[in-house]
Amino acid sequence: MFSYDEVIKFLGMDSKKIAFKLDEKQRRIPLDVETRKPLQMNELLIDEIARRTGLLSGKWLIFVDKEHADELWDKIERLANEGKIWSAKISTRFHPWASRGKHVVCVYTQNYLDQHDVSKTREVLKEIGIKGKLSYKADIYTVLGIYSDNKADFGLDRVTRYSS
Repeated sequence: MFSYDEVIKFLGMDSKKIAFKLDEKQRRIPLDVETRKPLQMNELLIDEIARRTGLLSGKWLIFVDKEHADELWDKIERLANEGKIWSAKISTRFHPWASRGKHVVCVYTQNYLDQHDVSKTREVLKEIGIKGKLSYKADIYTVLGIYSDNKADFGLDRVTRYSS
């Protein structure tokens, strides 16, 4: 599985040139030691890191109002039990989105680079009534500490790879 040492080795850097810091949200962010800024990334580099480390999973993000969460989760659970989706999870009432009256449902695929599987999973979600726009985020972004609120620090325009 993934390790930060593998990323450092892949980037051709020794551990003296990369540091990690916890940001204000307790996320581990890789930094260039000389500049003290997040490592600059691009999609090609991120994809290669994902391939080399084997961290290829990703998820469709579904934000649902609290009052509809149980109904949606029942449908998602059925899809998982029928083998129509690979994996899924739902946030608890303690998740930050809960304070906004929402839950987050993540529906995973094994390989975000497999566009056919990512699309097929999205079609299955449409079949159970999830018609609105969704975003898809590869897990490697999360592991690298890249989020929507800090993506520009890494030189990126977006953290989602697909939308529908």
